Amino acid sequence: MIPAGVQSSAASSIAPSVGEELSKAMLSHGGVDGSISIQPIPNSASWFGFWPWSGQPPITLPEKTEAELIKEAAIARDANIASTPTIVPDAPENYQNPEQNPVSPDTVVNRSSWAYFFSLRSAHGARQITIDVQGEEIMDLDGDPDVPVDTPATGSMAPSVKGKSSAAPSGSASPIPKPRASSTGPAVKRNPPNPPLTDSESIRKKVVAGGKRSSSATPSKRSLPPPSAPKAPNMVLPTFEDTFYTLPRALPPHSRPTPLRKVGRIMSGVFGITNLGGPSTPAPSSEIREWQGRAGVHIPRDYENLRASREVGRDLPRVGEVLGIHDIGRIRDCKRVAILGVHGWFPGTIMRTLFGEPTGTSPKFASMMETAVLEFMEKQGIKLEKLTTMPLEGEGTIDRRVEKLYQDLLSRQDWVDDLHDADVVFVATHSQGSVVSTHLLEKLIADGHLRTSKNWEIVKTVAETSAGGIGMSIAPPQPPQRICCLALCGIHLGPLLYLGTSSIVNPYIQYFESAAARELFEFQDTESAISKKYLAALETVLDHGTKFVYVASLDDQVVPIYSGIFTAVNHPRILRALYIDGDAYSSSDFLSNLLVLLLRMRNAGIDDGGLITHLSEATAGSLSGIGHSTAYLDPGAYKLAVRFLFEASDALGEPPTLEFEPFTAKGSRNDYEIPWALRGLISDPRCQELFGKEIAELRNTFDSWQPKTSALKEVRRKLEPIRGRRSRL
Repeated sequence: MIPAGVQSSAASSIAPSVGEELSKAMLSHGGVDGSISIQPIPNSASWFGFWPWSGQPPITLPEKTEAELIKEAAIARDANIASTPTIVPDAPENYQNPEQNPVSPDTVVNRSSWAYFFSLRSAHGARQITIDVQGEEIMDLDGDPDVPVDTPATGSMAPSVKGKSSAAPSGSASPIPKPRASSTGPAVKRNPPNPPLTDSESIRKKVVAGGKRSSSATPSKRSLPPPSAPKAPNMVLPTFEDTFYTLPRALPPHSRPTPLRKVGRIMSGVFGITNLGGPSTPAPSSEIREWQGRAGVHIPRDYENLRASREVGRDLPRVGEVLGIHDIGRIRDCKRVAILGVHGWFPGTIMRTLFGEPTGTSPKFASMMETAVLEFMEKQGIKLEKLTTMPLEGEGTIDRRVEKLYQDLLSRQDWVDDLHDADVVFVATHSQGSVVSTHLLEKLIADGHLRTSKNWEIVKTVAETSAGGIGMSIAPPQPPQRICCLALCGIHLGPLLYLGTSSIVNPYIQYFESAAARELFEFQDTESAISKKYLAALETVLDHGTKFVYVASLDDQVVPIYSGIFTAVNHPRILRALYIDGDAYSSSDFLSNLLVLLLRMRNAGIDDGGLITHLSEATAGSLSGIGHSTAYLDPGAYKLAVRFLFEASDALGEPPTLEFEPFTAKGSRNDYEIPWALRGLISDPRCQELFGKEIAELRNTFDSWQPKTSALKEVRRKLEPIRGRRSRL
């Protein structure tokens, strides 16, 4: 027997705990049938909620026997184990507290006190524990204004809980718990990348759209990493429109008016007689006018208000609409196309893990060019009679590869016939294959397998002589072929300098790689025998009317930009562009735009002052990167080559010659020339007239460029002159 006093004391001590267990059981399993019954709880659940002003009547429990209490406690424990999940909702919105807790307003005003830390989450609402689809508990802390709130996605799935009191009247939406962000702190806000330096509205919109981040559809957890920086799309800049629809190529070459022509123009303005002073600038097509209107490009008529830049780019190719010539690329006459694919250098097994696997790239180049040609012809409404792809593969040094590829091509008589019958010939190549393809084209032209404007008469004479010797009459020879070579990440000036001086890479190349790898470093000096031979072959191929498109990669880990675009040479038939990976652009958007502007100047016939060479080392990718092997996967470069061949004219004026400037990668370069060269370009009157808007746009984005690496920080300090003189106020 237990004494009465002791029994009463035991009952009073057991009652609160039993009451708590019973309240939890009734909350989770409100009935015997196991259905969940959600009961409203007071608005205040903190420790001071037990005082009379909390608005709750005192809880009185009837005295029960010890056996009843033990039985109810056991039932409550079993019910709690079986009930999952446990949801404690907030107080209903229509709940009216008779008296407000006087401590609550004080906790909001005096947030710096220690009581605010303990009472915040309980004084402003009940805790809510939910279980997500992955089985992880997520605690919702209502009332904490410092906890960021994510907007839930529309239509997101959430587990429903069935209960007697959870049924809402028709027409009213049940409240959905708001997912909370991680309580470790607010997410770091990342600025979207600046728009690229191009007049193409479609590319600018893609970059801006890529910088916008959508809200998360699920609550963020502490284990998740911080949000990554917004990624821009991959781009090949400058675009065809940036080069040919803007100055100086948007106007025909300037011609100095004679005194008689000046008088004729004056009379034409007075009497309204057209073309009295000679032919004026042809009106651009509707497509060009529409693009210029969207891009906000204003082209003056007859070089009005242009003084310093009138003589810039006189011999550069133009589109037919600017010259007043319809179908300048003879697109309607193109019936047969031949495409040659030439792969680059194949490294050893160890180096392939660093530079990527190049196997099968020749068919890939030919296939990508084939797609670009077919898309262009479909847009023009032309159906080709035949398109032949000729992937050529073979490893070794440059001379060995040229001879092997040439013999492999001649061994396929069907390829030889298609090459002879083709109206247009494309060559798509990569890395070391750029040099190999140039030598291969020279050999094909010299042997008469390719018809050009210079060897056409010789080929015609040989054909007529051969046919006349056997008493046969032959059909008139076909007109000269149009040839274009797309060189991606070409190794024209050798690989990156530090690869030859690295204590890790250099010994491997010297002792483990083949002679073909060591040969590549000889291109770093244009005075070497292999470079002189390459320059001679390039000059020959250019003189025969072949067009070249040089595309470098921004984050190339093997070939620097100055080597990929071959800055040491200059010729009107050479077009340059830069492949920009979206990740590389997002991390260095200002530097990318500066390089694009320098390429636009080079394409306009203005020297960059050596800035591209100085900036190339800072943009090199890491050895474990893939920048060298991703440029040929983007269709933009292939489309640029197709349009350059079909839509642009040949070099204007007298037959141009190849301009060459000696270069050596090991030569001492003073990086402090960067501010002087940059300032010289900015103050050049030609650049101000042709690229004033682009320079101003680039200047406005300089302050938002915050590089992370020490090399880029040093480059930023040297590029300060682009900001110009600013008021100290």
